[in-house]
Amino acid sequence: MENARFDHRKYRAFQPIAKPDRRWPDNVIQAAPEWCSVDLRDGNQALVEPMNAEQKLRLWELLVSIGFKQIEVGFPSASSHDFAFLRKLIEEDRIPDDVTVQVLVQARADLIEENLCRARGCQAGRGALLQQHLDGAAGIRFRSRSRWHSRYCRQWCAPD
Repeated sequence: MENARFDHRKYRAFQPIAKPDRRWPDNVIQAAPEWCSVDLRDGNQALVEPMNAEQKLRLWELLVSIGFKQIEVGFPSASSHDFAFLRKLIEEDRIPDDVTVQVLVQARADLIEENLCRARGCQAGRGALLQQHLDGAAGIRFRSRSRWHSRYCRQWCAPD
């Protein structure tokens, strides 16, 4: 959904490059991009003193007020504070109808299942996005996990 506070039309459009043998250089962006704030997770873990629940809630309210439609709220399977914050947003109905929350999770079946359970009830907006963290180690990176990943997505994300 386009952010009404940011008018991308006031900027001059980039002139497409004619490249008949390729498709993407001729693509023209017609609308402003949809940004996802990761400040509540990535910004918080970079701090010497991480934000407390009240500070995170104030930042959440600020991000919503300035028009973010996707907000990454944390890493609930790795942090009890992130889990409590996600549940607070859901249980206190603080997620506007047009906002999607995103959580980070490692690419492990047990943690995917746990995070999906933790995000249950996130009916506001467009639900919750589950962002998988794929390990960079070669031994893990090249193993095929698509079969179990598909099974868990179908099991947990399919409409009841």
